[in-house]
This record gives sequence, structure tokens and C-alpha cells, in this order.
Amino acid sequence: MNKKELTLSNTLSPENPILIDYHLPNNKKTSFKTPVIIFLHGFKGFKDWGAFNQMAEMWTNKGFLVFKINFSHNGTTPQSPFDFEDLEAFGQNTITKELSDIKILIDFICNEKSDLPKRNIEDLRLVGHSRGGSTAIIYASKDKRIKKVITLSAVSDLEARYFNEKNQKEWQQNDVVIIENGRTNQKMPLYESFYKDFKKNPINYSVKEATQKLSQTNRPQLIIHGIKDSSVTSQDAKDIFEWSNSTTNQNAKLVLVEDADHTYNTKHPNLIRNSEELPTQFLEMIDLVAKF
Repeated sequence: MNKKELTLSNTLSPENPILIDYHLPNNKKTSFKTPVIIFLHGFKGFKDWGAFNQMAEMWTNKGFLVFKINFSHNGTTPQSPFDFEDLEAFGQNTITKELSDIKILIDFICNEKSDLPKRNIEDLRLVGHSRGGSTAIIYASKDKRIKKVITLSAVSDLEARYFNEKNQKEWQQNDVVIIENGRTNQKMPLYESFYKDFKKNPINYSVKEATQKLSQTNRPQLIIHGIKDSSVTSQDAKDIFEWSNSTTNQNAKLVLVEDADHTYNTKHPNLIRNSEELPTQFLEMIDLVAKF
């Protein structure tokens, strides 16, 4: 695997660096025609989760330069990128911080002086999983440098999912909502700043509004979702697709993957080393992204 890592700093919180890796084709050769994929993880996720590295490697084999990002406040650290060791940072995360992280990475990719392989900055594709898909839509609606948006099991309504009445009461009483991580059994804090950030930007951070705004630019959108996703139902994908076609945009496509769950039947840690033996649903998703 030809993978290199780098860290970038966000002026909003320089003490929490952004950890990034990029995956090169096996021959290590890229050109100014090589398209770029930027992958965003979801809530309680990280760039090296499960089979994400194999996913990136398979995309490079199909001709892409692939970047993966650990958001500065996802709870991991550059020293421990696989574990949620900085729960305070996790609790202080906001959508604004994630959007800022993405912009810093894209500015870096588009800067000709950056020490990066040759790449086509006119062909940047933003791919996001789960809440990362929601963030991808919101970000792309604000930055025309993104030419294609691909969502994997994206959340269609952030307000309904994260800012429900129960959570609002908890924030009002205790300033924090505790989220249990079913995989690690950690109790992860989510401070009221997350909610306040959203309430300051209810329109700008609406997936529906962002999808409709994005569709007005006629940039292609691919909405992928597993039919057996019990974490975020496929209705979310159908909603996003409906909004993307609410204007004159004919460039949106919806694909529902048969027998696929929220992570396309992969798990963490991933024990399948041979990429060809990964679940067929995961391989189908990878192929759909590459061909779009």
C-alpha cells in the first residue's frame, strides 16, 4: 500500500491537528489528469476504520489519488489515530469545525506549491460516509471546486437525528449529552456547543437546503445506500435524491445496494486482508464510486 500521512493545522483550534493520508497508485505515478477523491468519515468514525484503507487502495488502482481525513475533533489524535483518546475534543466538535477542516485540506490540495503528487484540481470528488455524507453535501454547496459529490449512507436530517427534544433538554440541564459507543463501550460527551453551532446556521447546515442549492449548479451527485441499513434508513437516501431533482438538475443518481447494511457489511477491526474477499456489497459500492 502506497500511503503517506501529513498533518495540517486549523486556526480555529491549532491544538487539534487534522491528520490526513493520501494513497498513491501502485506504480506511484500520477499526472495532471489524475482525478482526486477526498473521503470524509462519519460520526464516531475515523479514516482508518474497518476496510477504509483497502477501499482507498482499490480506488487508486482504478486511477484516483485518494485523500482521507481525520477531522480535527473526531476524538482521535495523530499519536492514536485508531482510538478515541481525546474525548474532550470529540465533545467540542461542531459542523463549522468540520467544514473548516475540509476547506483547509482542499486549499492544500489546490495549492500548486504543496508537496503533493501531480493531480487534477479540476476534478475533485467529495465522498462522505454517514454524517460525513451530510457534511460533504453541505460543504460542496459552498465550494464550486468540488465537481462531484458522492454520499454513502448519508443522514438526510441532522436536526431530527442529533437535536431532538430529549437531547435539547439534556443540554439545557447539564450542558452535555452522553453518547455511548457500542463498539468501545466508551461514554462520549457531546457538548451544547454542537447544538448552538447548528442553531446559528439552521439553513446553511440543512442537508435539504444544501442539496437543493447544489443541484442548481448541475454538479453530479451519486447517492448510495444499503437497503438493510438499520442505522440510517434508505429513506434518507430517497429524500436526498428527491431534493437533488427538485430543480432542473438531471445529474443525480440513486443506487440502493441489495443486502447492504450501514457499512456495506464490513466491520472494525477488519480481518479480511485480501481485498477480493471483502463483502460483495462493499466491493459494489467501491465500483459505483469509481465509475461515477
